[in-house]
Amino acid sequence: MTYYADRFPYIVGGWAEYMYLPPNAWVYKVPDYFPVELTALSELFVVTAILDRARELAAHGGKGFHSGDTVVIQGSGAIGMMAVAKARLLGAGKVIALDTSPMKLEMKAEGRMLSLKPLAKRRW
Repeated sequence: MTYYADRFPYIVGGWAEYMYLPPNAWVYKVPDYFPVELTALSELFVVTAILDRARELAAHGGKGFHSGDTVVIQGSGAIGMMAVAKARLLGAGKVIALDTSPMKLEMKAEGRMLSLKPLAKRRW
């Protein structure tokens, strides 16, 4: 199913109070004993699973990253910060963060990683 912002079912945001689920959608019930704080982080871990895949590909001779390799993360929002943490957990050497927000880059720099601000406007 394709979703559009200008027609039904409109925006299907996971962070919204309510969201539209198409028929036969997979829904996972979080057990009552599971801490709410960890439940909130679960989506961030799912989105950053691509790093696990990159690490796995490298282990089998494919393209990906090996222990000690430099990893570049574009964006320093919640997902970007989680990607930085996960890259470190998976053995990345140097982690480079890209963002246009000075505040976010400062936070990244405090985490002992190289923070770079790309050009705000592309010149062709």
